[in-house]
Amino acid sequence: MNFDAAHILHVMPQRYPMLLIDRFEALPDPERGLAFKNITLNEPCYQHVQGTPVADEMLAYPLALLLESFGQGVGLLLSQQGFLAQTQEQWAVVFGEFIGVEVKGGAYPGDRLRHEIKLDLVSATMAVASGETRVGERSIVSYRSVKVFRVPHATLVRELSDA
Repeated sequence: MNFDAAHILHVMPQRYPMLLIDRFEALPDPERGLAFKNITLNEPCYQHVQGTPVADEMLAYPLALLLESFGQGVGLLLSQQGFLAQTQEQWAVVFGEFIGVEVKGGAYPGDRLRHEIKLDLVSATMAVASGETRVGERSIVSYRSVKVFRVPHATLVRELSDA
């Protein structure tokens, strides 16, 4: 199953400028998927470029956005597993930690990110994913482990009020 923009908007709570997936492709193995993000100069992280000559390194896509984009791809793959079902009413999905992130290169305007995602574990309240982000044939980031938790809203509300 492939997710077009309309389906991604239906599944994901993020919106511009933080919706960082343009397309999602399910693979024959239901525990694997591909998420794509096209990087353009029109993104808010490049607003400093307005009419100013900049060096290539100033155009590198921010690591935080690479991680967020990969995480959104994980969320879309988890949606196929039913992990996000009833999330908005009863549960919050929380990305707990990224472990073993290895940055091997950068991405720049005009590049297309391809997040190759594998679900290593899915239970009722936790999921663990791993994978890699590529630009063409070049690996730019690898992820040994990304932990995702489903937390009851009541728990979050109680802990926030105690803080």
